[in-house]
Formats: sequence, C-alpha cells, structure tokens
Amino acid sequence: MRKYEEFNKLYFDNQLPHDINVGWNELEKNMYATLAVNIWTTEADGLEHRVLEIHLDPRRHYGPEQYLATLLHEMIHLKLLPYRFHGKRFKNERRLLMLKGAFDDLL
Repeated sequence: MRKYEEFNKLYFDNQLPHDINVGWNELEKNMYATLAVNIWTTEADGLEHRVLEIHLDPRRHYGPEQYLATLLHEMIHLKLLPYRFHGKRFKNERRLLMLKGAFDDLL
C-alpha cells in the first residue's frame, strides 16, 4: 500500500519494515484492524523467516480518513514490537505522531 510507505517516510523516518503486506480482510467482531506477525525457523537452512501483515476490515471503515488513521495506529504497534499494548509507550508514540501532524486531516 502506497500510504504505508508514505507514512513510513514522513512519520517513522523510514524505519519500519518495507517487506509488509497491507490489505483488506474481514476480521472478527469489533476489530477494525490487526497486525499479524508470523516468525518461523526452517530446519533446512536454520534461518529465521517472517511475514508481517496489516489487515484492515473494510466493513468497519467509512472513508479514507478513518482507514488511514487506523493504518497509522497499526504502524505504531509495528514500531513498538514486541510490545503489543495500548499503554504508556503506545500513547507516547501516538502523541509524537500527533505533534508531527500525522492525524491533522484524519480526525
């Protein structure tokens, strides 16, 4: 998704992974989006492999502003991995994005 790369450059100093899949997927009840992280090691080469995905539920987003705000939310989670909560660290990162103007036209 182009917006992911744009936001990565503008608000995350291009530090988030570039090998991520961002797309639409119908999720469980009350979920707007999810960050899926799958990591495994193969016996053949002993290397660690990973697949990162952000899934946005199209049924719960009613316009570009809402899904872009949700995308930024999931990107904060990605930056903070393995921390997965909405506690102080998450809120501090969200505040930094707000100060950078990331949500100005979205909220």
